[in-house]
Order: sequence, then structure tokens, then C-alpha cells
Amino acid sequence: MKKFLFLLTATLCAILLGVTGCSPTTVPETQPDDSDNEPGAEIVEYEIWENERAFPQELSPEMQNIIAKLKAERGYYAFDPQDFQTGDDLFILISSGPKPTGGYSMTAKNVQASNGTLEITMEEREPAKEDAVIQILTYPVALLKIKALYNFFDITNTSGDTFSPILPEESPENATAERENVIHNCRGTLVGRIDSNSVEIESSGKTLAFYLSEQSLIENFKDGETIIFDYYQDQYDRLIINKLEKDS
Repeated sequence: MKKFLFLLTATLCAILLGVTGCSPTTVPETQPDDSDNEPGAEIVEYEIWENERAFPQELSPEMQNIIAKLKAERGYYAFDPQDFQTGDDLFILISSGPKPTGGYSMTAKNVQASNGTLEITMEEREPAKEDAVIQILTYPVALLKIKALYNFFDITNTSGDTFSPILPEESPENATAERENVIHNCRGTLVGRIDSNSVEIESSGKTLAFYLSEQSLIENFKDGETIIFDYYQDQYDRLIINKLEKDS
């Protein structure tokens, strides 16, 4: 009987292999879907909330207040983990700006890191013509919780349009402090672009990273050029360039 079962099993295996025309293979373990990531990019673990009413309760009143102020502007705001006591989690608010009706939304299409810069691609959605939507101004926003800390960001939509950094209105005290910290007529060498919103500049023997108050400031400059620039240090210790020109 054992011999018969052995022969029957062998015969069935031979039939199956003959039908498929393949030899047995090892099934690989399931890997994270990184099909949208560029080669060499780091996959970033994150959570996302696409509806302001569903934002997590762990947000402090100060964070909620900032979100309420910034949602009417298009851009992004990164909540500094030290200032807002969020531990090792980095929260980023991304706002699509005011829309004429309801039915607008956005979601993260791709989140990765490359050379220390967090790169986020958002997909912005519009309502279809036949959709019945509320006829009032709406403010589509998304909140991402990143399980790592980054200082530089490159945030765009699927069409390549950039989300620029936005900041809450400054108090008179902060505005005065920023004006006092403006340094005029600094000279340096443009080392290169870090991302669409920041650059590296060598000045006085140091190479530092600077944010751009406007992306257009860097449009006509090449790496290695000598430049003259004005910058200030904001309340989050970021160096912000507000004027940039070639050294003649």
C-alpha cells in the first residue's frame, strides 16, 4: 500500500510539472512597495490624515491653532519636534489653498528621502463635473506624521508644482527680533542647491544651509558663482535669504 501511495504521488507531481512547464521555485518574501521610489532613495515610514476633522487628538492646542491659521494658504509647514514636543515624530502640514467648492482633496503619492532631504509628492484631486458638492470655500489639507527627523524638504504635486514653506504670522516681538538679526551685504560662494527651497553657501570659511524666502531668487545663478546676499535667522533658527545678487 505504501508503495502504491508513493507511485501515485510521484505520478501526480510529474503531471503537474508537465502541465505548467516550470520547475518548482521559491516564493520570495513580500517587500514594501517602492515602485515609485527613485533608485537609491530611502523609503520613509509615515502616517497621513487627509481630513482636518480626522486629525489625531495628540496635536497640541498650539499645533491646532497654527493649522487653523495656515490652512488658507498654499504651502507646507513642518512642526519642529523640539518646539512642539512631539518626540521623534515630525508632523508636516500641507495645504492646497482655498478652493471654490467642496470635493477637493489630496493624498501622498510618494514619500522618500534622498541625501538628507525629505521628498514628498502629493496628488491633488478635483471633483468631477457631475459631482454634487457644497458651494462654499474649502481648504483641503493633509497632515503627515514622519517616523524620522529631517531639516530639508522638497514637496511637490504630481504635476511638478512646488509647495513652498509657509509660516504663521509673527508677533511684533518676533518681527522686531528678526529685523535686528538681518545681516546685509554678505559675500559668499554658491555651493549648490539642496532642494527647491534651500541652498548651500560658503561664506567666511563656513558652508551653511540657507532657506529661500522665494524660489525665484536662485533662478539665474550657477553653482560656484560669487554672490552677495541678505539673510535673517527666524525664531526656529533657520537662516532665510531674502535678497540675492551676483557679485560684480
